[in-house]
Amino acid sequence: MTPEPGWAPLVYCRLWHADSWWRAVPSGRAPARYGPLVAAALGTRPHRRDAAPRFVQAVVDGERVVAAALRVAEVSEDLGHDAGGRPLFAVVGWVSAGPSAPPPELDLLAEQMHEWAGEQLDRWVRDVWTDVGPDVQQPRPSSFDPPPWAEATAEPGPALRIRPGTVRVVPRADRLDLWSAAAGTVAQFTAVVGVDTVDEIDPIVTSHACLEIAIEPFDLPVPPPPVPVPAAFVPPPEPSPPWWKNPRKWVAEHWPCHRPAPVAPAPEQHSDNRLDPELFRARKPGDGSLI
Repeated sequence: MTPEPGWAPLVYCRLWHADSWWRAVPSGRAPARYGPLVAAALGTRPHRRDAAPRFVQAVVDGERVVAAALRVAEVSEDLGHDAGGRPLFAVVGWVSAGPSAPPPELDLLAEQMHEWAGEQLDRWVRDVWTDVGPDVQQPRPSSFDPPPWAEATAEPGPALRIRPGTVRVVPRADRLDLWSAAAGTVAQFTAVVGVDTVDEIDPIVTSHACLEIAIEPFDLPVPPPPVPVPAAFVPPPEPSPPWWKNPRKWVAEHWPCHRPAPVAPAPEQHSDNRLDPELFRARKPGDGSLI
């Protein structure tokens, strides 16, 4: 099957009232297909108010994806907060139906992303910004059209080396080499550029990352999946014996008139060390008392 020409928009952004995020997905694709890519783009701390944009290039199920994660207020101030005043973030990108489609140059993407993302947010978010209900719970299908970067594509380099169980982390100085190598890779991968700290990398869904504070390349191990802990066995309660085995008890429980009368509480018993009132009675002089 020949891949469809062009690139289809991919938009992930919350609305003013509705807590639904998927706004546009290529026609015929399910949103869950791009969930790991969105998680890699946002990282583990997406709510940082000072977070810089991150740029992602990936091959997902044979499709090349180029996207950016950014704070919506940087692109459109009136779409930057929800009804509760919380700042919003978004992932805006494009999907090519084939893995060999050339992505844009990284510097061009960083320079033009705010303008390109603003156009997509105006197209897919603004007209449903205040809507609620089932109509906004599902994304709208996007079609494959020419991308905004036209012919300004990145030069593909040697393919990335995929290391199962690790995330290859490179410093900022190697970001262009990483982007070029990603452009020459057709195997499945996810590369993120613009990560500020190591703890923001989601190793479960990321294969390569460009770390702003890194000095030299290194491998970040992927943690093993958690081992499920079996639930403790709780035996079921024993069934109650049939009523005919103890009819008196059954009648006492089900017929109030046959319940025994409540037992009156026993009178209060005072301890031996309680003060005797006789100690405080008036004494006559000379009877040997101290009072």
